Amino acid sequence: MAGRYAHAKQFKCHQRKLKFLRTRLSRLCRDIRRKIAGKAEVECTGKGKARSPYEFGVKVSVVATNARAPGGPTSQIQAS
Repeated sequence: MAGRYAHAKQFKCHQRKLKFLRTRLSRLCRDIRRKIAGKAEVECTGKGKARSPYEFGVKVSVVATNARAPGGPTSQIQAS
């Protein structure tokens, strides 16, 4: 959606959406770093491509739900 705002020349809305996405990404990165602290695992995985035959890291998959998190800002509004 943020990209659509840029093309429609709605730059203020575009900047707001980008800031929101960056905040979410930063929180997610901090959470992941906190959870994997002291559990460093790095593996060599073959990619099968000529330009980069090997990659170092760990394969992960991230799953998110569309439901609101308990204790979020909206739960306080609904409770009062």
